[in-house]
Amino acid sequence: MLKKMLRKILGCRNSETIRDAIFRHRINFQKIFYRKKIEIEDFEKKLREVNIKNGDNIMLHSSWRSFFNYNGKPEDIINTVIKIIGDQGTLIMPCYGTNKEKFDVDKDPSVAGVISETFRKHKGVYRSHGSHFACAALRT
Repeated sequence: MLKKMLRKILGCRNSETIRDAIFRHRINFQKIFYRKKIEIEDFEKKLREVNIKNGDNIMLHSSWRSFFNYNGKPEDIINTVIKIIGDQGTLIMPCYGTNKEKFDVDKDPSVAGVISETFRKHKGVYRSHGSHFACAALRT
């Protein structure tokens, strides 16, 4: 009863969890205050500021929804990380599917988000076979 009432108050979509609805509202609220558009150069600068560098192994779990003020595409995010970690680094992202009983490594889309799904399709990316905790990886 309480859960149903909370879903109605939050305006949850059919396949949306209460947590996701709260997150969606939080992002919409942030859009009011953070209007400055972020360019790919700003993103690259921030990655370098946190000391990501050539040869690093990076596990990236990211929400495209959080990039609401980014002026670009998911491919740009992936390519920028690859550029920074260079030819000795490894980029890994969660890449699990919806069906844990029947999992096709090559065909099942990633439900870990837009950036993860874009990365899964990137040239040279390999995906693990574990249906519950599958990851995609690229050794640059």
